[in-house]
Amino acid sequence: MAKRRILILDDDAAIGQTIQWIAESLGFEAEFVTRPEEFFTKLVEMNPEIITIDLVMPTLDGVEIMRLLAERKSKAKIVISSGMGTRVLDAAQRSATEHGLSIAGVISKPISKEHFERSLAKEASAISRRRQR
Repeated sequence: MAKRRILILDDDAAIGQTIQWIAESLGFEAEFVTRPEEFFTKLVEMNPEIITIDLVMPTLDGVEIMRLLAERKSKAKIVISSGMGTRVLDAAQRSATEHGLSIAGVISKPISKEHFERSLAKEASAISRRRQR
């Protein structure tokens, strides 16, 4: 059976690598990138089922990334991460949903390993069920 795939975009290498490690420990094929240009290249190469996006990045913010994903009609589940307050995270989630994206979760930074593992495990189970149909 093919591995579940996750693509991680975060400008903080330590956080991105931590998310990658957690995802790989749950059996995901995980790729981590720090720049939007790399992200869109990997998106085409990988066709991930799940994408994690940091909202605050230096060149192109996560909201703009999600808008571009919506234009591309991405079917991937999105996990939004940020150190911003809950109001900002909630607004980003609403915006993504309004643009037709499917949100798998919202994770506040610093990331709780347990919370992120629960979110990924839930999505991994859903991916497996979809593949069995």
